Amino acid sequence: MSYYRADGDWHGMANAYHLLAMSYHQEGNSEKSLEFFALAIQIIGTRDAPFLLGKTYSDMSGAYWFLRRPQDGIDCLEKSINFFERTEHKVQSIAAYNNLGINLTLLGEWERAEVVIKQALELAIEVKHAHVAGILDSLGELKLMRGELEEAQDLLEQGVALAEEQKKEWYAIQAMRNLARCLLAQGKLAEAKETAQETLAICQKMSESQIANMASIVLAEVHLEQENFSECESRLAAIEETNPTTDFFVLGNIQRIRGLLALKEADKDLAVHHFSRSLTIFETADDLYHTALVHYLIGKTLGETQPEKMKHLIKRKFLTLGAQRRKDAKIFKVKKQR
Repeated sequence: MSYYRADGDWHGMANAYHLLAMSYHQEGNSEKSLEFFALAIQIIGTRDAPFLLGKTYSDMSGAYWFLRRPQDGIDCLEKSINFFERTEHKVQSIAAYNNLGINLTLLGEWERAEVVIKQALELAIEVKHAHVAGILDSLGELKLMRGELEEAQDLLEQGVALAEEQKKEWYAIQAMRNLARCLLAQGKLAEAKETAQETLAICQKMSESQIANMASIVLAEVHLEQENFSECESRLAAIEETNPTTDFFVLGNIQRIRGLLALKEADKDLAVHHFSRSLTIFETADDLYHTALVHYLIGKTLGETQPEKMKHLIKRKFLTLGAQRRKDAKIFKVKKQR
């Protein structure tokens, strides 16, 4: 960095800050990565550097996704796509379109998200880009949330296999943690546990914490389903020790699982307390699906004593998504809007 500064090489300095930002992001410190992305953008200023700006904004959106700030991510991606359109490096649009789809998924705009992700996938396959594995993960997660579990598992397994073939561990662990979620949703507890543990092992080798915590969430819920309540709580406590203060997905799910644990122990008041805390976190993150899920859990818990409130809570959010409960899976199956 000092050499670029001494030479007045603004392009080199911006690239260096971009690389530092990516390093922090891949280590699980997305909050810190945003500082360096912003420095890169500040150094470029009004200079004509559409490719570098497009790349920086695109990667910056990934950090916003981990922080569950989808609207900020979408703003970055719209800028990124506009910059890439001014260059001949159309392949760079792959990551931008995929990340746009991820953020639209979080906001509940699932049909538009699927169109955008498939655009990214078609382009990535055409140019044989390594990001195919990451795009398969995004599409698989969308299918998972819709309750299309067989399709989701197939896409995620393809993503894992491709990432392993290309020796791309970063893509592999992302698809693996979602594959573990998908297996859990199908009630395949042993397979979900094994996949989550494999994910944790790779994360530990990479010194990666965010995806490790997501995999640990799956393990906690597996313990819950197997009625190993002390192990479930121990796993949740271990996640909290990593201090995931900005990871709303992890924080919200910790409270959701604690609510389910309280229900297993027949303490409805405590369950509603934890569900309410989970709801606040997911609403803060603009995570429409998990907000709806927790509304359902609160409504179901209050059903025997406050039936009218139950009906209101269950309908309030899932009418937006057009969802219905699947009896054979711990997930909501979503009807496509017409």
